[in-house]
Amino acid sequence: MPFSLECTLNERLPRLAWLARVERGARLVRVVHGAAVEKRQQWLVEGVWDGPFGQGDFHRCENFFGSGIRLEGDEVHFVPSTASIDRLLYVEYQGQALVSNSLVLMLAATGASLSDEHDYWRECLSIIKGVDRYDRRFAVRHPQLEHIQQVFYENIVISEAPTRYDLRIQRHQIDSFEQYIASLQEILAGIQRNYQDPARRYPFLAYTTLSAGYDSAAVSVLVRGLGITEAFTGHPVRQPLETLLPKGWKEDAREIGQILGLTVHQLDDRRKSISQDELFYLCTNYPKHHSGHWSELSFHSMAQHIARSGKLGVVFTGNHGDTVWDVNTPERHLAEHIRRGCLTGLNQTEIRLHAGYVTVPVPFIWAHEILKIRQVTLSPAMAPWRLGTDYDRPIPRRLLEQAGVPRHLFGFEKKFICARAMWPVNPGLRRRFLRHLRRQHGLPCWMVYLEYLKHLALTKVILKRCFGRELARKENLFLDPQEDLFYRMVHWATGEMARRAADALGLDYPAV
Repeated sequence: MPFSLECTLNERLPRLAWLARVERGARLVRVVHGAAVEKRQQWLVEGVWDGPFGQGDFHRCENFFGSGIRLEGDEVHFVPSTASIDRLLYVEYQGQALVSNSLVLMLAATGASLSDEHDYWRECLSIIKGVDRYDRRFAVRHPQLEHIQQVFYENIVISEAPTRYDLRIQRHQIDSFEQYIASLQEILAGIQRNYQDPARRYPFLAYTTLSAGYDSAAVSVLVRGLGITEAFTGHPVRQPLETLLPKGWKEDAREIGQILGLTVHQLDDRRKSISQDELFYLCTNYPKHHSGHWSELSFHSMAQHIARSGKLGVVFTGNHGDTVWDVNTPERHLAEHIRRGCLTGLNQTEIRLHAGYVTVPVPFIWAHEILKIRQVTLSPAMAPWRLGTDYDRPIPRRLLEQAGVPRHLFGFEKKFICARAMWPVNPGLRRRFLRHLRRQHGLPCWMVYLEYLKHLALTKVILKRCFGRELARKENLFLDPQEDLFYRMVHWATGEMARRAADALGLDYPAV
């Protein structure tokens, strides 16, 4: 007997969020979802893919970005993105299977919370090992549950049989730069036809990201043929003496955008511009005392721009280009199962569901064929575009130079626009967090402010000159060595968002 799909709109949920409950005995999938999720009799989706939209066959599609649910016969396929910038959460609880594209919705539905005693190192970094090696366990604090599951890449297939996990990876031939780029452009054209399909009830606007590095600039060249005219780029560094800085030091890709015919929006990361939507960037999981994971709050103004447009967004990015396209990619990443060097992009999951956009990281397309792509990168035909430096990506360089972008404008230094803070940027959220630290953890505000002093350049100079001490980035100066304020902030924000989600679902959520 086949399953049936019962969907309920909840306008208090983020626009693209959904939570499913599978009742195996009744052969029923009950889904509560946000206002901009597409739904049909046999499927529900917030995503794009390179196949016909009306067929809803995203569960079989190798190039799918977003998430969805597909009924097929006596099985239910829960489908994550084919990129590790998004995941699904899954758990068997109270006789039902619960699946969601949002961590905070899953926590709200189960009453679970993050554990202050647990170091989320495994949960954060496991997927970097590859789709064949990552650990699905996601630890939570709950009377009956030790963990839920986080699922990347693989379809979660639920039926009367034990749950299984299916990959959608196929094999491809890559013989040359020309053939590889032509294949990417064909796939991107299919994605465009999908998101522009008139059968969609919620139309999309498409954007690209842009930087003076390699990856996002190369992606902007690839998607020019899709008629995309708007790009988001990092703001130039704001410093009193910035006019005296060497050319190229600042992250500013406006000239590249002008050459490519793009209207460039600079990301506005000024403190006064950050709203309380900052919570959406903070409610994710981080390991303790680890400086390699960064807030993507710099994209706050992009999310606001898309939300204000009144339509959904498709944002093409260069995530994973550092691994797929670099001459010097470490040996450990040269594998068929997509092993990443970082987790940038994952921190946008909750905000993209709220603002209403789908991220398409183009380098993930055919990324499992990295060994074949690398053969192209190192081929004699690509020699004119190899620089022989530590930061060397000939495929993006060739794309940009053949598009008319002068060599001196890009790709000479790796630049970042992400940041890490020990408390929220938004003043109202900061006050609430400091109150939380005082009430729940016995940390007075004055002590937290003293700890903030270690981040100031003057503090580091005084310690070095007067005491001969070099202070490590993650070393506490005034607080207990094991105290991690950033970790506290992430758990606090996640709890705040889970309580908000529970309220939207009409559920009680445990008090702190």
